[in-house]
Amino acid sequence: MISDEALLKCVGLDSYVFLRFLRFGVLLSLSTTLAAFLLIPTYATGDNDDDGTDGFNAITIANVEANASRLWASLLVVFIETFTVCFLLWREWEHLSVHREKWMAGS
Repeated sequence: MISDEALLKCVGLDSYVFLRFLRFGVLLSLSTTLAAFLLIPTYATGDNDDDGTDGFNAITIANVEANASRLWASLLVVFIETFTVCFLLWREWEHLSVHREKWMAGS
């Protein structure tokens, strides 16, 4: 595996930032996929018997009754995903700001 410094020298700062952006997107996709693995079973085993919960709606929040304790799972996932996005953005910002300063200084 190539180091960040070697990659930065080979492709330049713009391409390096783009590759880091792609990596960020992959990490975010993995995070949301894990959230879906938690929420889909929670929604699919809901107790809502309305006519509108057939087909695709059987695995969405529409299948959960109002004021059910299962709704807390959605809130928990929202908090976790928000924290994950903020953490990943902060980590990328810290990483790229150091490399940008080095690049602008010419070293």
